[in-house]
Amino acid sequence: MAELDSREVYRSVFGTEQGHEVLTDILNDCGFFSQEDLTEVEIAKLNVAKKILEKLGIWEPGHLRNIVDKLFELPILKGKEHEKT
Repeated sequence: MAELDSREVYRSVFGTEQGHEVLTDILNDCGFFSQEDLTEVEIAKLNVAKKILEKLGIWEPGHLRNIVDKLFELPILKGKEHEKT
């Protein structure tokens, strides 16, 4: 699959509401949201998560500032809200 074609296909699959749910689950399973120190195996899984985001055209050097800006739009969670995934 060509690079551009890959991005279009990945975005069509993951670009829906259900796709976002599945992508969140995959990224979580790969340790992308982990706050723990990762083992070598978990780091390998994290690299898979980054590769998926790269194929979506998200994990790119030109997007780093945009990613950080979006993260700061998130509210600070408190109490039980903090424990939800």
